Amino acid sequence: MQTVSSPAYSNPTGYPNCPGHPVAGRMEPGALRNDRRELGTEQLRGLADQIGQLVRSDLRPEEFYAEFLKRVVPALGADRGIIWTVQKAEPPRLVTEVQSGRDGLSAENPPPASSFQPTRGQGAESAISCQVDWACQAWHQELVRRATATPLAAPPQRVEPATAAGSDTPPAGGWPSKNPTGWLLLFAPIVTEAEQAVVVELVLSASCGLAAPRYLRLLAQMAELASRYFRRRRLQQLQEEVVFWRQLEQFAQQVHARLEVAWAAYTLVNEGRRLLGCDRLSLLIKEAKGYRVAAISGSADFDPRSPALRLLRRLTQVVLDAHVPLYYDGNSDSLPPQVQSLVENYVDLTHTKALLILPLWPSEKVLSQSTGPGVGEEEQSMAAGSAEPDVAAGWGKVQPIGALVLEQYQAAEISAPMRQRLELLAQHGQIALSHALRYEGIFLRRVWEALGRQGWVVWSRSWPKWAWVAVGGLILTGLLIWTPARLEIEATGTLEPVVRQDVFAGIDGRVEKVLVCHGDQVEGPEPTTGRPGTLLCMLRNYELEEEFARITGERATLEERLAAVSRALLERQLGPVESDRLSAEQAALRQRLQSLEAQLAVCRRKQEQLYIYSPIAGQVITWDVAGLLQHRPVQRGDRLLRIAKTDGPWQVELQVPEDRIGHVLRAKYQADGPLRVRFLLAADPTVSYEGQLVELDSTAQERPGGGRSILAKVQIEASQIHALVPGSQVRARVDCGRCSLGYRWFHDLGAWLRRVWFQW
Repeated sequence: MQTVSSPAYSNPTGYPNCPGHPVAGRMEPGALRNDRRELGTEQLRGLADQIGQLVRSDLRPEEFYAEFLKRVVPALGADRGIIWTVQKAEPPRLVTEVQSGRDGLSAENPPPASSFQPTRGQGAESAISCQVDWACQAWHQELVRRATATPLAAPPQRVEPATAAGSDTPPAGGWPSKNPTGWLLLFAPIVTEAEQAVVVELVLSASCGLAAPRYLRLLAQMAELASRYFRRRRLQQLQEEVVFWRQLEQFAQQVHARLEVAWAAYTLVNEGRRLLGCDRLSLLIKEAKGYRVAAISGSADFDPRSPALRLLRRLTQVVLDAHVPLYYDGNSDSLPPQVQSLVENYVDLTHTKALLILPLWPSEKVLSQSTGPGVGEEEQSMAAGSAEPDVAAGWGKVQPIGALVLEQYQAAEISAPMRQRLELLAQHGQIALSHALRYEGIFLRRVWEALGRQGWVVWSRSWPKWAWVAVGGLILTGLLIWTPARLEIEATGTLEPVVRQDVFAGIDGRVEKVLVCHGDQVEGPEPTTGRPGTLLCMLRNYELEEEFARITGERATLEERLAAVSRALLERQLGPVESDRLSAEQAALRQRLQSLEAQLAVCRRKQEQLYIYSPIAGQVITWDVAGLLQHRPVQRGDRLLRIAKTDGPWQVELQVPEDRIGHVLRAKYQADGPLRVRFLLAADPTVSYEGQLVELDSTAQERPGGGRSILAKVQIEASQIHALVPGSQVRARVDCGRCSLGYRWFHDLGAWLRRVWFQW
């Protein structure tokens, strides 16, 4: 708890810590209890509880200052409360001011901080103007600066008119440390653990002079409580920084793990997006004809020819030609004209709310210069329309190797901590990317690597070295033969639900109406009640309608003729010949009617096939069903859409190459159970999953891309996979048992040599 000195000298005013007076003594332990009894224990306890709740809140400092003053000012009976920030070699700056609600004043409508009355008892000739701002007065600035070290009280004191005039030139002997106003001023520091100091000031009536020591002690205690808010805030920031630096260390290890451009690019955008918490992070790499999109966070496959990516490449080209970053937060008025049009077109196309393009530089320039054109310099460079960076910084003639593009679709701005973290990620990423580009750009790199491993053959000059080489070769051969390893066969496939069914057209026709959309849940038929499944779409067959109308009309004609013949046989007195003829005609008509009834039954069954019902319960997974089928002519056997039970079991359907299936079959016959399969989803390449090979096709089929393959089904646990997307691409490895390390590495080479030998 902050301690406050009590007066130990002859002070006619009775205020402790008055400017120009020494301080002595400490607050007695029981003083606070006495003060609380005098000023109201319950009120002070409630005030302390309210300040404690503010300390534990997540308010911003500006909001905390205002709420702190709104509680302290009325509780201590002050007329005004002010928060000042003090930095070295700068005058104090007013942050927040709260006015008491007395005399028609309120915190929402406070009077200006400059208004005050002269000390009571002074003449008009020594009165100070009410329009003079306290912050501009040297005596007030001196009081605020003293208060950064210890709490103090400044009672109103009489000053000479010459020294209270407020001129900029100090009088002889310096500015007076007196309060020329008619108010009692109390100051207390708030410890923020930052470069700038914070001082809270209360303005009380001069009639409170006798209670000034008690008010000062209470204000110091409230300021000590407020200091806990900044200590807690600083502790949270330190904890967040510790977590970020740990994650940054892991990111640096991952991005530098391989000398591969693809590895560095995908690690940079995917892990960088996770560390930054942004919506999307993209990487563009410079090539001979411009820039290409190397990786996009969360996307394993993308179309580089899409309008959005082509526009992004043009925008990146223009920005990197200027060698300065681009920051867009919704206002493009300060951008150069050649950049402004591209940014507005890109934002209209992608609905991006905030955009940041940060250049990536070669590793030798990054290591030779401490800082390049950072994100902070962009606001001055781009706002001024500068097309060239600062040449003195050493980056004028250096060409960027790429750019990081950070996009926000929800937030309308990119916070300063996120921009700082992006610069840290870019420093590691551009070094790893530069090394990978340089390594993969070596001419005939694989040949040189092989020659480098065999360079001792050229350099050896004596037979003993050959002996050591022979021994080393024997050791290496032994290791390749007797070192155990596991043989894994690579295959590609798709992720599919186990229960799925295609819906086909049962008759020729034209799709008249589509009743479902993509993602709709449909019901299947109920065998017990005979109710069909959900109606998916309706077809129309004009030929069938014409045939049905023809048969119906012919049947009506025959029925009328049959009725006439029957009446003739019953009503007339006919001869035997006429009666036999009518009877024969009646039998023929009845036979014809039976044939027409059978034809009508066939037409009705065909009409029932015009209504397409769901064969199973599940979800429609065909994309844009209405756009695909509406008013489309179909033939019998055409596939209309697909229904799948996405909440049921899932499986991976693999296409194992025909030249690798022998290893799988051999391992399946030798294994006691299903073979283990590890696979990776293109929708979530950061996590690998496991399954079991449960079924193999007995015939080979032609693959769409060429070659032949064997279909295989892998049983998986769908609950472990978050990205359950039907048809998602899968890359899998089938565990085919143990083998030697040499066989694992060179079995493809051995198979190729056997095929070549067989051709001979």
